[in-house]
Amino acid sequence: MCTLHKTRLFSRSGSITIPREWRERFGLLPGRQAEFIHEAGSILIREALEESTHNKGFISEKGTVNIPKELREDLGIHPRSIYHLYADDEGQGIVMTK
Repeated sequence: MCTLHKTRLFSRSGSITIPREWRERFGLLPGRQAEFIHEAGSILIREALEESTHNKGFISEKGTVNIPKELREDLGIHPRSIYHLYADDEGQGIVMTK
């Protein structure tokens, strides 16, 4: 089960802002790395495992993270596209869908 946070427009830079409550809950704190796992038309964003071979990116001080271009293209996400953020209630991370 997932909890919807918001539906927003994707930025030109390819970044999204993760809600503070979820950053703390899932260990996505500023300066740490997040990993992006593309699965079934969505992207799972979670704290990066050191040995992971998935795409990774750093969390900014403001809680933003840049979604890798190849993942955005796979999902058909362009600047000003609508996206949805969900918290995975089973503790896996944050799910982003188009």
